[in-house]
Amino acid sequence: MCLLKVAALSVSKSGHALLDKLSMQVRTGEIHVIIGPNGAGKSTLINTLAGDTSHYSGAIELANKNLKDACDQRPRLLATLPQMSLLNFPYSVKDVVALGRTPHDTGLTIDARVVSEVMEAMDIIELAEAKYTQLSGGEKQRTQLARVLAQIWRKEDAPQRLLLLDEPFSALDIGHQQALIQTIERFASTGVAVLLVVHDMNIAAKLAHNIIVLSQGRVAARGKPAEVLKTDILKDVFNADLRVVSHPDTEQPFVML
Repeated sequence: MCLLKVAALSVSKSGHALLDKLSMQVRTGEIHVIIGPNGAGKSTLINTLAGDTSHYSGAIELANKNLKDACDQRPRLLATLPQMSLLNFPYSVKDVVALGRTPHDTGLTIDARVVSEVMEAMDIIELAEAKYTQLSGGEKQRTQLARVLAQIWRKEDAPQRLLLLDEPFSALDIGHQQALIQTIERFASTGVAVLLVVHDMNIAAKLAHNIIVLSQGRVAARGKPAEVLKTDILKDVFNADLRVVSHPDTEQPFVML
C-alpha cells in the first residue's frame, strides 16, 4: 500500500530552488534512504514532508489525503526526527520520551509500557531519571529517537505509520548504530514506512530497500542499493575520489574512500 506520494515537489528560498520537481512514493514496509552532498535538499525534503513548511508547490499525499488536510490525523501516523532537536529544559529522560505519546489518548498504563519498551530499544533504561540537559550528545540522540519511536510504536494507534529520520545515526557509537538499524528493520517488518537521511553510504547499503540520491534539489539517481551505489554515480554527485566494491560476506555494495 502506498502511504506517501510526492509529485513535482518544489521548494524555494530567496529565489533559490532547494527542491526542484521531486517525485517519489513510499509504500508500507519499505525503507527509503536519501543520500546526497551538503546542500542537496535532504533536510528540506524531510522538513517539508513533516509539515514544517507550507511554502511549496506540487502535491504531497499522506494515507491518500493531502498533507495540508491531514493536520488532525498526522501526529498519530507520522513521526519525525529533525537534524537538530533543541531542548534546553531539565526534563528527565523518561519525561522527554513520554512526550511522544502526546497525540494519543491511550491511558497511563499503555503509555508507560510504550515508554519503557522504546527506552529499552534505545538502551536508555538506566538513564530514565537522568536530566536530559546533563546527557552526552549520543545519549541525547538516543533519547530523541526514543521519543519519536514512542509516537508511532503501536500498530493499534494507527495501522498506517510513517517514520521520517534526518541523520539519526549522528553521534551514535557503532553498537548503538547497529541497534538502531535493527529497530528500523523491525519497524518496517510490521508495516511502517520509513524515509531517512544518512551520510554513511554503507549504512544506506545495508538498510535500504531503495536509495534516492539528491543533488542540487533534484533526483540524480534512484533504485536498489546495487543500482545506485556505483562508482561513477557517486564520484559525479559527491565530487569525491572513491571506489565501490562488493562486500565479501553480503555482496552488498561497499563504498571505499
